[in-house]
Amino acid sequence: MKFLFLFLSLLILSNCSNDFVIIDKWKNIPIVYGVLSISDEYNYIRVEKAFVDDENGAFKLAQIPDSLYYDNITVKLENEETGDEITLEEVDVNDLGIDREDGVFATSPNILYRFKVADFPLTKDEFVKLKVTQGDSDELLTEAVTSIVGHHEILSPPEPIQFKYDSQFNINWTSDEKQAVFYDVFMRIKYEEQNPDDPSEWDEKELLWTLDKSIERPVSSGNQISPQTSFKMEGRKFYEYLAQNIDGEVTRVRALTGIDIIIDAGGQELFNYIDVGSANSGITSNQIINNYTNMSNGLGIFSSKSKVEGLDYNLGSFSRDSLRDGIITGHLNFQ
Repeated sequence: MKFLFLFLSLLILSNCSNDFVIIDKWKNIPIVYGVLSISDEYNYIRVEKAFVDDENGAFKLAQIPDSLYYDNITVKLENEETGDEITLEEVDVNDLGIDREDGVFATSPNILYRFKVADFPLTKDEFVKLKVTQGDSDELLTEAVTSIVGHHEILSPPEPIQFKYDSQFNINWTSDEKQAVFYDVFMRIKYEEQNPDDPSEWDEKELLWTLDKSIERPVSSGNQISPQTSFKMEGRKFYEYLAQNIDGEVTRVRALTGIDIIIDAGGQELFNYIDVGSANSGITSNQIINNYTNMSNGLGIFSSKSKVEGLDYNLGSFSRDSLRDGIITGHLNFQ
């Protein structure tokens, strides 16, 4: 997942300049980050504010929770197709084990607004509006609209997976929804290492491999969105990745236990945000956000995503032989 936070610090340095002026005397400015996910049980939205005063610098303000969070706001979602609404619950997600990284900003409390998807179903291709209002006056602070990215299905590779040195490995996926515009593709490689001091004891390990990011969804010459998208790579890269990321000098007997394929689909606003600049911030991050926003007031992003996972693929016998005895990974002691 890609969540962003308040970004006071860089923009108030005296030697810096920026096209966006977010520090405005006596005016607090909403900073919002929400990426709705049809695939998750709960969805979270962050709402914070940016402002300065005459007596305190931004670094000091960033450590004061009252300077980060609004008091008494209402965060609502409305399905523009059905008219259904939901008011999000304010939660300190530190209590849920979601910690904010140490840095410029106060880490406690860590306030987000959430809803359970079962209570407000997200339906592919429908439009949802976010509204943030001041609770005591009902003043609109900011709003935005996004469309819902739907579910996808992985078509290939077939089971079991084969990686051949001299041929391509393909992943193909499809969906009849129309809102996803780009994809990130990952492979989770799961294996065990035997404890040499106790052969009956095996330690579970895994590697999360980023195969590619921001793969644009194909569009036909008639500007029709393609239902199917693919990723291709040389099969030998699988073995090269293992050789580069497992320490072969540590003598262990190893066993591959499974491979997961993970595809994240993102909506147009999220694509625009990444296209403008780096979007590597997360729900526990302190990254500085870029200049793209689709909020009516202030800055931030409101978009949609979905995830599909193909779990526990087996490795074909040919590839197991290459993993065990091949010139690239033979020294890793896979059995």
